[in-house]
Amino acid sequence: MNKFFLAIIIVLLFFLSCDEEQDSGTIFNYPLETQWSNVNIENLSRNDTIIIFAEFNFKAQNAQSLIISVPSNVNFKAFLGDTLIANKTYGEICNLNKQELKEYKTPITPYNVPSNFYLNASQITTEKIRFEVFKTVPKKGSENLGIKLFYSTSKKEEKIHVDFTNQVKTFFSESKLPIININTEGALSDDTKVVADFFVVDNLGGNNSLKDTATIKGKAKIKIRGSSSKALPKQSYLFKTYDDSLSKKEISLLGLPKESEWVLYAPFIDYSLMRNVLSYKLHSKMENYSPRTKYFHLIINNDYRGIYVLVERIKRGKNRINVAKQNKKTIDKDSITGGYIVKLDKGKGEAWASTFKSNIDSGFGKWFIHVYPKSKNLTQAQRDFIRGYIASFETALLNGGNWDDYIETKSFIDYMIMMEMTKNVDGYRLSTFYSKDRGGKLKADPLWDLNLSFGLTSYYDGYKTEGFMYKDKASPFWWQYFMQNPKFKKAFKARWKELRKTVLSEKAINHAINEEVNLLQSDIHYNTEKWMSYKETNNWRKEDQTSFKGSISYLKNWIKKRNAYLDSIFLQL
Repeated sequence: MNKFFLAIIIVLLFFLSCDEEQDSGTIFNYPLETQWSNVNIENLSRNDTIIIFAEFNFKAQNAQSLIISVPSNVNFKAFLGDTLIANKTYGEICNLNKQELKEYKTPITPYNVPSNFYLNASQITTEKIRFEVFKTVPKKGSENLGIKLFYSTSKKEEKIHVDFTNQVKTFFSESKLPIININTEGALSDDTKVVADFFVVDNLGGNNSLKDTATIKGKAKIKIRGSSSKALPKQSYLFKTYDDSLSKKEISLLGLPKESEWVLYAPFIDYSLMRNVLSYKLHSKMENYSPRTKYFHLIINNDYRGIYVLVERIKRGKNRINVAKQNKKTIDKDSITGGYIVKLDKGKGEAWASTFKSNIDSGFGKWFIHVYPKSKNLTQAQRDFIRGYIASFETALLNGGNWDDYIETKSFIDYMIMMEMTKNVDGYRLSTFYSKDRGGKLKADPLWDLNLSFGLTSYYDGYKTEGFMYKDKASPFWWQYFMQNPKFKKAFKARWKELRKTVLSEKAINHAINEEVNLLQSDIHYNTEKWMSYKETNNWRKEDQTSFKGSISYLKNWIKKRNAYLDSIFLQL
């Protein structure tokens, strides 16, 4: 059965069974003079959005209710005059009964749509009600879109006139963010990179459109990336750039320094879209390296994917982690000291455990993992050196030795400050990177994967503004020892005090957040229209999920309370 007719039947059954406020004898099946709008989409792009406008007046003073039926696979908005009264991602049956509109002083969002919308009958007679039914084109062909309207009055002869117009709206016609458009030669997977053509539209501060001339064109290879995030509907991708002969090619994407390896990060759980971006930028302002970022719109195979973040992939290089280059001939006493990049994670790769295994949560299965040089490129001498270096540091820390001979203390302090200030539930134990340059000490940078920070989660008490993450049993014992060491605590206190007057002051943090808001706010509706229908059913998310504005307010308030708590502890060390 056609889904639209089924929807109408449901509407009728609903009204016959549940209305108790109407005059006796009133039947909820009297249709307006309306129609389904049949839109031919043969010549439209899948990135276009069809919008059906319906605008009408109630002519009858005694109008009691209006029933709106919309297809289940479209979005709709409802306005009373210029006031937004409904913003529903999936169409539902809505019953506008005779009650005061003032009961709903704020716009209704997709997460708090009531079963009934209440309108004053006198307002209905004097104000136009406008509905916008919209949907991204799924495929070529033709499709019925529109709304069916039913109403109830005490006088059936009083009809309501409805004017329908169709409009096709192209995504990015007024986009402020740049666009990356990718067309692959095969299906995307998390196993194998597939070849793709891509083009970029980045008009440097002006509007961007798919109709604009590409500012960059090229070849790439792309695959799905991530761990648990791969199961989300909005997926992240590993993206590598090549020339036409598929030889690796370094390019500057969206103004970032030249490289060939990038991450197309998909902020999905984080409704603000900025937790990773904000963390990286604050850490960089503290004179450390963390990946640079840029927001953009992503299209893959004519499917609009929403707002993404271009992120520098963590790797050795002059524009990334700038440690000395190693090869299998690096064997002399000086050159073998660097460069190295290792991480703590549960991911793939040759791993080794700390000498002090009792401090490790074995449930994660992995501990230190070689990032650079890769395991397959390591000589045994290189492998022995970096493992031995970390073991010597741990031994000195445990035995009261000169542990600071082995580490760049500032980088460790800054890392710890960021983990605790953000209360990153994955901090210390997952996605934690360390680097060592030739002749240098071990550094705790860059930051990576802080999407579950700033009060977003309930597990590990991540939403609470009190408590500490370094005490988690899965974290290396280092951090607890640091916070018992007078020398480290003195340096930590001084650094926290300094940063709270500069980079981490309330004014500076709010300014940093507002900078991201300014970048996103003109385009955030595109992402919302694409993904708002995926309601988060898990109860571990604590962020305000009703609006972008609400998520930003939550973020600012949470940080303010968190830093006040940390002040009460860190300034007393």
